[in-house]
Amino acid sequence: MQEEMIPTTTLIKQAIRRKGGFKKDGSTHHSGIKNEHNIVAFLNTPGSTIGQYLRPTPNHIVTHKGGTQTKADAVVANQDTKEEFTLSIKNHKTGTFDWLNSTKGFPEDIQNILKERTKEIKVAYKCHQNLDTSRDEIDNMFSTALDSLKNNHCFLLEVINTIFNKYTDAILVNHEKKGELIYFEKKELRELQGFTDYIYYLKHKEGTCSAQIMRRQNPDSEEINTNLRLRLVLNNGVNALVGTSSKNKISVPCLKIQQDGVDDFIKKIENKIIEKYN
Repeated sequence: MQEEMIPTTTLIKQAIRRKGGFKKDGSTHHSGIKNEHNIVAFLNTPGSTIGQYLRPTPNHIVTHKGGTQTKADAVVANQDTKEEFTLSIKNHKTGTFDWLNSTKGFPEDIQNILKERTKEIKVAYKCHQNLDTSRDEIDNMFSTALDSLKNNHCFLLEVINTIFNKYTDAILVNHEKKGELIYFEKKELRELQGFTDYIYYLKHKEGTCSAQIMRRQNPDSEEINTNLRLRLVLNNGVNALVGTSSKNKISVPCLKIQQDGVDDFIKKIENKIIEKYN
């Protein structure tokens, strides 16, 4: 599937107006879900070229899925055969987006250290009652963990391969600034397929909670920036950890893999369909 620039037709404009358009005012979970529903509705209109590609017969329909236990935001299903083709929807305005956001996947020794340290930070807060102090302690905890992971080639390669193997069949990026939908299949995710003949390592700045994933063929060869970032955070924030949140009572360490340089990443994808919607 070669790149195809698709002009906006009157029918597409009408379909977007009928569905209320695409949200462009933030990245909260609530607005993101609304956005996904709008995109799914758009893909089911006769005017969408990407939609027509995904629905080769009248028996195919795109439905919204979503939920915290699945990477698929939408599914293309054949109503006769029940075969499914999964789709992940990424909303891109500025910054990065996630390939992985999980409380699992840490090496066991690191997992145990983080578990014990978060308990200590939670207990210490009862004495000092200072959120800034707790935040600093958490940042130091994650920075130390990243230092211990920076030369763990096996862990980094395993994480990358696991993301690819478990990911959806295709990805649809909603580039909000350009008013474009960019569609490509999973096989285009070159850096997420992992290179077994390369050494993976982290480039980590001391005191920070994220690190760039790098690779090179040997210690003396040129290093290659994968533009994948490993970030360590608490899944529900500091307040939930120390018990001052009214919304969440639990907060645990979370491992994220993010895509840096999204525009350059999209540009380098060889086989994609680009469809303008405004």
